[in-house]
Amino acid sequence: MLDRPAAGYPHLRRPEPRSLLYKGVCRGRDPLRPQANRRSGGIPGHIMSKPPPYLFRAVPAAEAAAFLLEKPAISRAVFDELLPDLQARAFMVTEIEAADVLQSLKETLAKLPAGGDWKTIRTELAAQISPWLSSPEAAAKRAELLLRHHGLAAYQVAQGRQIEEHADVFPYLQYVATRDGRVRDGHDALNGIILPVDDPFWLDHMPPWEWNCRCQVIQVSRARYAQIAERDAARPPEERQILDEPTRERMNREKVLTRTRGLGTGTEPGERPGIPTRVDLRTARDRAGTSGPATTKDLRMPLDTIRERYDADVWAHFEARAKARRLDDGRTLWDWANESALAQPERNQIPTA
Repeated sequence: MLDRPAAGYPHLRRPEPRSLLYKGVCRGRDPLRPQANRRSGGIPGHIMSKPPPYLFRAVPAAEAAAFLLEKPAISRAVFDELLPDLQARAFMVTEIEAADVLQSLKETLAKLPAGGDWKTIRTELAAQISPWLSSPEAAAKRAELLLRHHGLAAYQVAQGRQIEEHADVFPYLQYVATRDGRVRDGHDALNGIILPVDDPFWLDHMPPWEWNCRCQVIQVSRARYAQIAERDAARPPEERQILDEPTRERMNREKVLTRTRGLGTGTEPGERPGIPTRVDLRTARDRAGTSGPATTKDLRMPLDTIRERYDADVWAHFEARAKARRLDDGRTLWDWANESALAQPERNQIPTA
């Protein structure tokens, strides 16, 4: 849904400090044709250098910043006890236990939604965490990871609400991958795909849906959707941006998609560029049961709904541990987990052992 470049993408221009992102009709070039972006100085065609004509309002920077600041700071030991669905709602930095340092890191991260420069914030974060890490290089890498994980998650929360509010005007979302040498096959294969806002695929694949995911989504109007559908008629099924119903159902059920474009160089086993190839779209949780970046649904999901995802024994074990673990302000971890809103910044403290 980026109609204007966001900070954090070095090949794009920074947004004006007054906002995070802009909303509007997506009138860019076809994202399946990266060569068409050459005339725009390297800026993808779907991202415009000026605000679009249909501008409702900017995503409030305060909303994304508040999401970062309201995360309770916890130790690594407590973080590991949380269910994967709750881990994204807390703030933890491996090897750093001091509450004042964690609070300072959150405040630095919160500068990003206010229009702060990605590189400047990364340098500041690296300086803050450097005493706890083995080298300046390690601190720089950790700072980059913190920005991508917590910073982009804050964008995601703010954008999710905007998508819902404008679904009547922009009822579709288009997936846009960062098409360079680092993009993963599953992400690249989704480039250009357009699905309804309420398609269940977005529950697990709203960017960022894997660690270091740099993908984006843009909102699409009915008029734009009709134009793309007309153009799709001349394309083979595996190159169409708008998937037919059987393909969508299979993609949601099996987490696979057959695509011709964006499949790499052909150097990997089983990879055949230029012909239809099945691409694995499973998340880290689907593949190995490990945690990955939380989706918008995860971040808003009530505890009763999360309970339905787990076996009774697993849930009982978590509940017992959470009720026994106390925060410094007197609440238990269970109390915090049951709150629909995240803890206020002044309550951000590390739980005692």
